[in-house]
Amino acid sequence: MLLAAPALARAPVSEGPGLEAGLRLGIEVPTGTAVRSTRIDLSFVVAKAVPVWAELGWRFNRYLSVSASYQAGFGLVDYCDLGCSCSVRDDRLTFHGTVRFDTDGVALPWLSAGAGFEWLHVKESGAYQVDLMLRGTISADLQAGLDFVPARGWVTGPFLSFAIGRFSSVRGTIMDQAGAVTYPESNRSRHHWSQFGFRTLYAF
Repeated sequence: MLLAAPALARAPVSEGPGLEAGLRLGIEVPTGTAVRSTRIDLSFVVAKAVPVWAELGWRFNRYLSVSASYQAGFGLVDYCDLGCSCSVRDDRLTFHGTVRFDTDGVALPWLSAGAGFEWLHVKESGAYQVDLMLRGTISADLQAGLDFVPARGWVTGPFLSFAIGRFSSVRGTIMDQAGAVTYPESNRSRHHWSQFGFRTLYAF
């Protein structure tokens, strides 16, 4: 049994091609700019976010795979005005290529790189009315993680992610005591997301 356990840890997925499906949960913090013209930092709009991922991929062999991921990030807001209710949601659709590495230990490291699309929806209701949608792209999403094997076919473990994005457009309305400001607007603001989380993946 002691000899079999390391062998199992080194083969969390099948040798041949097949489907992989996974879920992730994390916490992330932003840096950079949300709206370029007004110099609004993204960290002012959303202090942190709790992203929930669903991913589906295709495994070429035990080392290489590609996947598509949909992430819904639920924002934690610090800026909300007194007497108002605020919400922020960041949705991302990304595509990744992943490389896994064999080791003699119980944890299996992996690296991933990808790109995709992003939609950030900001709402505030009360004395101030805000309804903005920022659209853009994720030019790079770099990830690294460790996989542990609780059972054959399953892997789970922590991961780190650093995403570089750019919001290319802003649409919506901001209404306050001074009146209403209506977008659309060309934006071109660069921002980043740093994330830590846990992933569980099942190989079919």
